[in-house]
Amino acid sequence: MGSSSKEISMFKAAASKAVVVKINIAFVVFVFVVSVAFLVLRPMALFDSNAASLARCTLSHCDAKSKVEDEVRRYKISENRTENERKLRFVRTLRAGHKRIGLVNIGKNESAELGIAGKTTMVEFERVSGNLKWTDLFPTKINDENDHSTCPEIPMPVFAAYEEMDVVVAKVPCQSTKPGWYRDVFRLQVHLAAANLVVRKGRRDGRGAAKVAVVSECEPMRELFRCDDLVAREGQWWMYEVQVDKLAEKVSLPWGSCKVALQLPEQQGINAEFNDSSLASPASPGRRREAYATILHSSEDYVCGAVMLAHCLRKTGSARDRDLVLLHDKSIGRRKLQALAAAGWSLRRIKRIRNPRAKRGAYNEYNFSKFRLWQLTDYDKVVFVDADILVLRSLHHLFRLPQMSAARDSAVLFNSGVMVIEPSNCTFDALVAHRKDIVSYNGGDQGFLNEMFAWWHRLPKRLNHFKMAWKNSTEERERMGRIFAREPPELHAIHYFGVKPWRCYRDYDCNWDVGHLRMYASDEAHRAWWRRYDEIDEGLRWLCGLTAKRIGTLETERRKAEKLGLKMGSSLIEMHKAAPSKGAAVKINITFFVLVLVISVDLLIFYSMGLFNSNGVSVTWCTLSEHCSARKRVPNNMIREGTTEKEKKLSFFESLRAGHERIGLVNIGKNESVEIGIDKNVTVVEFERVPDNLKWTDLFPSSIDEENGRSVCPEIPMPVFSAYEEMDVVVAKVPCQSPKPGWYRDVFRLQVHLVAANLVVRKARRDGRGTAKVALVSECEPMRELFRCDDLVAREGEWWMYQVQVDKLAEKVSLPWGACKVALQLPEQQAINGESNVSSIASLASPRQRREAYATIIHSSDDYVCGAVMLAHCLRNTGSTGNRDLVLLHDDSISRPKLQALAAAGWTLRRIERIHNPRAKRGAYNEYNFSKFRLWQLTEYDKIVFVDTDILILRSLDHLFRLPQISAVHDSGVLFNSGVMVIEPSNCTFNALVAHRDDIISYNGGDQGFLNEMFAWWHRLPKRLNHFKMAWKNATEEREWMGRLFAGETPELHGIHYFGVKPWRCYRDYDCNWDVERLRMYASDEFHRAWWRRYDEIDEGLQWLCGLTAERIDTLEAERRTAATMRFSDEHWKINITDKRRFVTNCKLKKFMVGD
Repeated sequence: MGSSSKEISMFKAAASKAVVVKINIAFVVFVFVVSVAFLVLRPMALFDSNAASLARCTLSHCDAKSKVEDEVRRYKISENRTENERKLRFVRTLRAGHKRIGLVNIGKNESAELGIAGKTTMVEFERVSGNLKWTDLFPTKINDENDHSTCPEIPMPVFAAYEEMDVVVAKVPCQSTKPGWYRDVFRLQVHLAAANLVVRKGRRDGRGAAKVAVVSECEPMRELFRCDDLVAREGQWWMYEVQVDKLAEKVSLPWGSCKVALQLPEQQGINAEFNDSSLASPASPGRRREAYATILHSSEDYVCGAVMLAHCLRKTGSARDRDLVLLHDKSIGRRKLQALAAAGWSLRRIKRIRNPRAKRGAYNEYNFSKFRLWQLTDYDKVVFVDADILVLRSLHHLFRLPQMSAARDSAVLFNSGVMVIEPSNCTFDALVAHRKDIVSYNGGDQGFLNEMFAWWHRLPKRLNHFKMAWKNSTEERERMGRIFAREPPELHAIHYFGVKPWRCYRDYDCNWDVGHLRMYASDEAHRAWWRRYDEIDEGLRWLCGLTAKRIGTLETERRKAEKLGLKMGSSLIEMHKAAPSKGAAVKINITFFVLVLVISVDLLIFYSMGLFNSNGVSVTWCTLSEHCSARKRVPNNMIREGTTEKEKKLSFFESLRAGHERIGLVNIGKNESVEIGIDKNVTVVEFERVPDNLKWTDLFPSSIDEENGRSVCPEIPMPVFSAYEEMDVVVAKVPCQSPKPGWYRDVFRLQVHLVAANLVVRKARRDGRGTAKVALVSECEPMRELFRCDDLVAREGEWWMYQVQVDKLAEKVSLPWGACKVALQLPEQQAINGESNVSSIASLASPRQRREAYATIIHSSDDYVCGAVMLAHCLRNTGSTGNRDLVLLHDDSISRPKLQALAAAGWTLRRIERIHNPRAKRGAYNEYNFSKFRLWQLTEYDKIVFVDTDILILRSLDHLFRLPQISAVHDSGVLFNSGVMVIEPSNCTFNALVAHRDDIISYNGGDQGFLNEMFAWWHRLPKRLNHFKMAWKNATEEREWMGRLFAGETPELHGIHYFGVKPWRCYRDYDCNWDVERLRMYASDEFHRAWWRRYDEIDEGLQWLCGLTAERIDTLEAERRTAATMRFSDEHWKINITDKRRFVTNCKLKKFMVGD
């Protein structure tokens, strides 16, 4: 009886609430319709037609569509010769330095057809049975808790019989017209045979990389041969320089998902830890950069799940020494972003990627945004975990596995809720490029990824256990209940299908109330989630609250469940805490109504007051637009402004001061601290202000004594740092005089930055932490040279919040204030022949081996190809390279044969799209020199030493990797020369460079002038690291001194920068700059001969690249005649030319030397 009355009372209450809800909703709709009608019917004279369209475009996000295809980098080289010629040339390049070629799936007759002659060996192996199907390798069900499962046999060669091969060439079958052609077992067999041969060869030789060529009409398996390793493609030929250890990780695993990639030790059952002893050694002996990542876009519904995920990853020890990275779009509000950062996430703002096959407004419209994970190239590996997954035990074993490792979903497919990926820009490009031509079986990212990565590695299901009763039976639910309820947990992670726990009342799993979702219902799993909820910080729990709209939906579903008589008794549960009373429902709906009414009235008032400007773009629209702000946006992580300045400051400091008690104020007095809302436990950092007569030119003088330590810098007063050791956080107010020309070269502004930076470094090192927070208050962007945009976690108005990498900042503050002293000092008494002394520089920013590279760039013309070949030779010859890569960025202007030669010279080639200089004239030399910005996109490296192709390297430059960005040689005035410079790749720095193209004026119209404005504070290198081939005074004495630099056997200079006409563009006999009056200041026969001596050392097969065209020969002859007419006193024009290139153009020279 009691039970019956309870049911009746609940039903009446629900009915009463329903009436209240309907009345309020109807009234809200009425007010909204009236408001909109009033707006639309207002006189249209206030709107300019163009501005109105702009406003509409902003609201409809019509600028969100970006030509992603334009960003796709392709490695294919344009083809303009016959197929046979291409193959022959390719094989000739392939076999350079090799004698023995192993042929996989290529017979003797075929090898002749392919142009492979000489010492070849056919790799023998039994072809896999035609009865073996892909489903046999990827079965629906296996025993993944022990090692009893077996895989079908795929015959492999007897590898010991082929240990003498130098290079592997494999012909891969392709049936691309057949549906699912990429799930062909024989195709997999050929790939595996080739991959295993390559791994064994690479390990036998002790090399980290090995070459393999694949012949196929289709792209080879990206799951084995990564696009990052593709160095050339010609027709059906694909040439890879594979990273052996990365490939070894993959071939050490089972053929497919017929066995799990992580096994349990025998007899220990489900509670045993995973056994990863059978896995290949990590792909890098150093500490790899690894992270967990998740993504939120299009809605805030999963913010609560992301907070829970961060909590669980930290609690289970999964996140030890690994970052937590959350990708988000602009749909996440400022306050929730702050909470996510407080939960432990490193925030990265992204642009969504649209699914072209999804309907407008559908749930899957933007789920291809998950592709952005592959752009996290600052990490070696990323374990992606969906925000609806509850992590119960550590997932750290997953970082031992390669891409793509995931739990099985159904049939031959994996589930993308937990997966191991290896970030790669070219993989991202491939995903984006195939959006329109690949059909996803489920219309979403999971189906798409299964087509892109058909060969994957199976994780045990308890690493991603689906909260789902497949049979929907009582027996199955009881078994699931026992698993979910067990403490300590048996499962490592639960994947919450259906309605998520935080979207239900706490009392029970609301999936019970919806017929088609009941298969996802489990009260035990529901309670498991809420037990972890009680562990998270109380200050974050509000993120898991229910909106009035959601409560209304839950109540409606409960009533429907009751009417349908659904079993399990869930609809009869009394909502003690979670369900609102009738009065609560009324209050919630009235509050919602009042909110809508206030907004509508405010909008009408603002409109009638003429707050719309003449162009029809309102303040409201402007805050929504990405482009209407006059100031340039800070790329990444900038949070939009929507509340008052005071509210923003207070909310900012609520987040800032969480867990801190003592705040150090830099350039902020006691009174100012009260005004900005900081008035407790504050300490004013005392320091003497730098004198007003100290100018930027004092810190960056034109000339100093570089060869010993006697140069001194002006004093910039610092605090007594020992007096401020008890501070927990630093807040600095930075001066800004941005309307004033050159405002960023303000010494007091630099002083404030340096004080704050030094305090932060000392605090973090005292605490033994790798990161530290600092807040800067400024109308202008803080100095990017000290506080990197990558470390910016939030911005609100004038407030900039950074989570700085302490060791990176320490590198910078350990150096001189400016270019008044060199960053690299020579030991006393050793003068110019001493090695650089780096003992005073801060220790490396990371104790592990960092990923470093030398880089250069060629675009718009192939005139500098010869210089690039010489540069690669010299870097290797001087021992500069070590374990570092040589990376060459190029555009489409470089021909195929020259690209092949550059690869043979040692360059790793990266094709880029040029960047236009908006202030350059069409066809001018500087039209595309902003392409150098692309160097900052090489984010797979920690540091890059850029060297121009017109620089001759004579001694090692490896010391430069100990220096921070920007380190360079002085050019003139307060400026550096961009010919040799240390940079730290960063996507947000690249974005900033591109964003400021239109508003920064370069003093020389090129990249050097632009970069000097973007990086006004830089670190001085000794000039002999980038010695200009230039006689400033053009005097005989000066030229004699330049000549003496080459008199000894050991060169005194590390690098010579060849200004004027380059050596390979002159006759070998003398420096042709002598023949042009305006270029004579760059002439030096000693420097010219130094270049040609190195030319004789390079491979003869590459020397044709330095030939002269007929047009260039004509120009040289004309200049010689002009010099003779002008009777230049040096009389170089009288020298008899013996250079054979005068008589053999570069085309003929190539045929003579290469036989093409």
